[in-house]
Amino acid sequence: MNRIQKNVTLSAVRGEENYDAYNLSPDACAILISYSGENPNLLALNTILRARNIPTIAITSIGENRLSQECTCFLPITTREKLYSKIGNFTINTSIIFLLNVL
Repeated sequence: MNRIQKNVTLSAVRGEENYDAYNLSPDACAILISYSGENPNLLALNTILRARNIPTIAITSIGENRLSQECTCFLPITTREKLYSKIGNFTINTSIIFLLNVL
């Protein structure tokens, strides 16, 4: 347990997220974070979670993308950064941190 009084699983090794998804308790909820919303690994993970009836929250960019359409809940992040000229991802990180704090 931690400060939010919930069990939290963070997958740090590639492929481990699928194992975790198959072993989540039925009352779990998954938060999937992706800037583009088109990451094939996260989309496959979301498919596993949906098959198990685990609700998912997508934190991803504003606009049409598969992750935002296929998740149970969609929380948009800013898309104001220009991929070709940015020197950091300050607004993206701030958006994600804000949304996680709200949750």
